[in-house]
Amino acid sequence: MKTNQFRILWLTGLICFAVNAFSQNVIYLKNGDEIHAGKYKPAPAGKLKYKAENNPGGDYQLIGQSEIFYIKGKQKKGYAFHETGMIFKIKNVDQLNEMELRGTLDACSYYHYSGTYWGTFIPTFIAVPAGLVTTVIVASIKPNRTLNLPDNANVNNEVYLQAYKDQAHKCKKQIAWKGFFIGWGMAISVGSLVGAL
Repeated sequence: MKTNQFRILWLTGLICFAVNAFSQNVIYLKNGDEIHAGKYKPAPAGKLKYKAENNPGGDYQLIGQSEIFYIKGKQKKGYAFHETGMIFKIKNVDQLNEMELRGTLDACSYYHYSGTYWGTFIPTFIAVPAGLVTTVIVASIKPNRTLNLPDNANVNNEVYLQAYKDQAHKCKKQIAWKGFFIGWGMAISVGSLVGAL
C-alpha cells in the first residue's frame, strides 16, 4: 500500500514538473497580443517557431520576429527584439515599460565606443596593476558625450533617455572589463613566450 502511495506521489510530482517546465514562455507582440508558448526556436527568414502552451503535442506555429516586442521566460531574464533585427537578453525585461525597454534596446544597438576598450587594454597589457586601476576608474564614469543616440523622436522622452543612459553605462562597464581581461591574458601569454626563449 505504501509502495503504491509513493508511486502516485512520485508520478504526480513528475507531471507537475513537466507541466511547469513546459509552460514557461510568454511572447509579447507589438500589437499588444500575448502568446503563451511552451517551446520556441529561431526559424529561417526572420521567423520564430513555437508550440502553444495548450497544445504541446501540436505542430510548431510560425511568427515573424519583427512582430515580437519581447519574450519573457520563467527566469528573470527575457529576450527583446530590436527593430534592427538584433535580439538581446535582458534581465527583468517584463518590469520595464515601453519607453524603458526601447531606451534599453537602442543603447544595446547603438552605443559602441572603442576608446573604452583600448583605454583599458593598453595599460593592462603594459602593467596589470595600472590596468586594474584604470579599468575601475573608466567603468565608474558614466558615458555622456559618446552616447551615439539614434535619430528618432524618443530621445526627447526623459524615461527613454534615462533608460538609454543607464544601459549605455552597463555596456561601457562590460567593454572596459573586456579590455582589462583580454589585456591581462595577452600580457601573460607574451610574458610566458618571452620567458621560454
